[in-house]
Amino acid sequence: MALAVAMTMDAASRYGDMSLLVSTDTDFRPAVEASLRLAPSRPVMIACPPGRVGPKYDFSEQVLAFAIPEKHLQSSLLPDVVSTPDGRVYRRPEKWGG
Repeated sequence: MALAVAMTMDAASRYGDMSLLVSTDTDFRPAVEASLRLAPSRPVMIACPPGRVGPKYDFSEQVLAFAIPEKHLQSSLLPDVVSTPDGRVYRRPEKWGG
């Protein structure tokens, strides 16, 4: 909800040149539509995670959907183990393996 509100507020205040949404969740449709109504010349891009098709609804030519390549996600993973300066250790869950 907070992301959808922020996206709509950004469009209303003309903050930034465009919106980039990393999700194919249909719950964001009202925010995309509101953003397009509030700022018709401000494009919206939808980055779709690997294995997910684009949005299940059509928008105007102002919306561009594209797939995020798997190799880009793989190259952006944190290490398997991350330690903090105070000695805490965080391990990436195996199911998130790289």
